[in-house]
Amino acid sequence: MFANEDDRVESSIGGRHVAIGDIVIECGDLVSSFVHPEAEKLTVCEIAPLDRAVSGSVSFFAKQFLRNARVADSINKTKSTACFIDSDSAHLLPDSCVPLVTKFPVAGIRKAAEILYPQFFYECNFAEYSRIDGALIHRDSCLGKGCKVFPGSIVHGRVFLGEESVVGSQCVIGPNVETGRGCVFESCASVMHSSIGDKVYVKQGARIGQSGFGFSVTGEAPIDIPHTGIVVIRDCVQIGAGTSVDRGVFQSTSTTIGKNTRIDNLTQIGHNVTIGENVIIAAQCGIAGSVKIGDGCALGGQVGVAGHISIGSGTMVAAKSGVMRSCSERSIIAGIPAVCAKKWRRQVVGLWKMASREV
Repeated sequence: MFANEDDRVESSIGGRHVAIGDIVIECGDLVSSFVHPEAEKLTVCEIAPLDRAVSGSVSFFAKQFLRNARVADSINKTKSTACFIDSDSAHLLPDSCVPLVTKFPVAGIRKAAEILYPQFFYECNFAEYSRIDGALIHRDSCLGKGCKVFPGSIVHGRVFLGEESVVGSQCVIGPNVETGRGCVFESCASVMHSSIGDKVYVKQGARIGQSGFGFSVTGEAPIDIPHTGIVVIRDCVQIGAGTSVDRGVFQSTSTTIGKNTRIDNLTQIGHNVTIGENVIIAAQCGIAGSVKIGDGCALGGQVGVAGHISIGSGTMVAAKSGVMRSCSERSIIAGIPAVCAKKWRRQVVGLWKMASREV
């Protein structure tokens, strides 16, 4: 169906070119300062983090980000065209980047997201839907040959379902979803902003492609960070009942699940997570944002993984472990915090002996 995987991803996302001046006008009083000799000629088409930004990107930066060494190091090297930034940090940007000075950079980038990515802030118009065999199908969706959509389901706009795919009752598919051949979505599953391969099986009540848990505390209340990425699921993946997979924060940081991976019920996959091929994740695991899990790993039930770390290929993690730092390939780890399984066993025996002596 797609010439390559990148074609599939790009067809589901992508911003439009907008003049920086137009974004500033839409922001209103949110932007307090906007001075650049060529600002009126410049346009942006995507939101990107400072370290991955290119010409045509708009980014954001707040003072609390200085605690993150990677982000702090990237601010004066960024290739971003414009950046929402607080007044105390604006001098750190290179001359090529237009500073959009604001007290609330996250609020600014959220407004930019609404302009650049209207598909993530859609309004439902029921006049654009038709009832077919008890299901509501949007006129901009496309169902491949042999697809079945059971009564009570909704297929939103910008959806392409591959041949022989099945959508169970009470499912919600879309917007911005493309699937390969032979996919199955059991009843009450919801999928949005996702690119899905062939023969993917999504069980009852799974949630795929919603925005993740990302916000900035500026002032009295948290402000949600807009999520404009997608979820990419490769061929022959199974997603368990009640499992949640958040989409990526940026276009360049999709949440990705590799071929033949099996994810059990009631598991949380945070935004920007990358899971390799042939991975097994047992029930009730929680994987925080921006984690990388290599090929062939196995996570036991109720494992927790802290954000922004890597688990090497072939690693096995014992049930109820808490993985707090990166580990090398083919590790066998257990405990909280997780350590080498042999060391963990010695720790358990030692604690048992100490407790026995006290008794």
